[in-house]
Amino acid sequence: MLNNLSYRLKTPLALSLVILATTGVVSGILFWQGWRAAHSAFIDQAKGLGKVLARTVRPALLHDDTWQAYEILITPLDHSGEAGRVLVLADARGQVFAASEPRRFPVLANLVEIAADARLKMGMSRREPGVLEGVDGRYLYLLTPVLAEDGTLLGRLVQRYDQALLGPRLAEVAYQTLLSGLAALILLLPLGWLAGKRLAEPLTHLADCLGKVGRKPAEDIQCHFPVGSDEISRLAHRFNDMLVELKAKKELEKHLAQSDRLAALGRLSAGIAHEINNPLGGMLNAISNYRRRGKPDQHAEKTLALIERGLGQVRNTVSALLVEARLETRALTPNDLEDLRTLIAADVQKKRIRLTWSNGIAEPVPLPSAQIRQTLLNLLLNAVQASPVGGELVCRVDMRDGNLRMEVGNAGPAIPTRRREHLFEPYFSEGEGHGMGLWMTYQLVKQLKGQIEVESIPGYTRFTISLPLETEDD
Repeated sequence: MLNNLSYRLKTPLALSLVILATTGVVSGILFWQGWRAAHSAFIDQAKGLGKVLARTVRPALLHDDTWQAYEILITPLDHSGEAGRVLVLADARGQVFAASEPRRFPVLANLVEIAADARLKMGMSRREPGVLEGVDGRYLYLLTPVLAEDGTLLGRLVQRYDQALLGPRLAEVAYQTLLSGLAALILLLPLGWLAGKRLAEPLTHLADCLGKVGRKPAEDIQCHFPVGSDEISRLAHRFNDMLVELKAKKELEKHLAQSDRLAALGRLSAGIAHEINNPLGGMLNAISNYRRRGKPDQHAEKTLALIERGLGQVRNTVSALLVEARLETRALTPNDLEDLRTLIAADVQKKRIRLTWSNGIAEPVPLPSAQIRQTLLNLLLNAVQASPVGGELVCRVDMRDGNLRMEVGNAGPAIPTRRREHLFEPYFSEGEGHGMGLWMTYQLVKQLKGQIEVESIPGYTRFTISLPLETEDD
């Protein structure tokens, strides 16, 4: 049963039980000491009364005045009003001289025989004062000798008390002890419970954190523990180390999985590139032969130039999929960017998108045109696809701080968090397509030593690419 309880309850409960047990033991000791003190005070009071009465009844014994002795014996009883107390004055032979209850202890009767108590008989044989408890434990006897001036034993004053008289004193001691114990419990139990909860909090917090492992990603588990060198602090330190190792393991698995996909993609793209480049080369040769056979008109030449650039773009894009592909050396021109506007015009008109186009390039830029065109085209096509009907699309290209800066933004829903974590991985897409466009864009930007940033909030998403003009050919 206790094993099923949380330490959040067991620890304060254990402390509370210890407090209860300790309070009980201390209260028992205090009760015993209080009872002993009350009993001693009762005996001392009776002894004091015995000494006073022994001196007072001495003249009555000397003058054989029984009535005077009786008056002396009943005087303290009249003032105290206590029942269960009997005062008996016996002479030197043990015969009753006077008693506070003459019917029970008549004059000249043998006191020991009337009392019928062996212990009283033993006490009467002694000269010195004493305190005796009756055989049956009911009565308590106090014997005080009555001595003459010369020390001769004249008699004995016997005080017999019913021990029930000690009941009120015992009740008072118990009442005071109970009050003290309750006051201690009222003070200590809440403090003990709070202290127990505080001691158990790090352990229960560690247990809660351990319960999250496997159900939540390691990077989402945030656990804070007090700094120290006790056992729980050492466990917490090892737990944090485990989280770090789990995060590193997850990153390694992610990297290995991505490497496997890229390796497979590289083998696939190499075969596809070979199959595509052959017909592309034939089409480009056909355009070249057409130009050599005759001079086409202005409109045909413009169309042929657009087709030739497009076919070259396809060839260079396929080549960019290969790990060992080299960057094209032809510089980017303003016409390369305007071709992209022409390529997306049909899709923009179909969805009635408001296109804001800003081409800040007025002269060739020393960056490979094929890679730049493909990068920007991928972003534009994704933006058109993500834009709602009647939405807005913004494209800005300019030079800033020695870098070519390209910005593509569109109105539409935000990119989900899960999708954003794998945004530039191949074959990871939650919509149409296979996730190849952004992966290819990312690879091209990295080849050009550039950076790509993403900002996505509800209603607007923006991709920003910054490419340095000075790049190294790999």
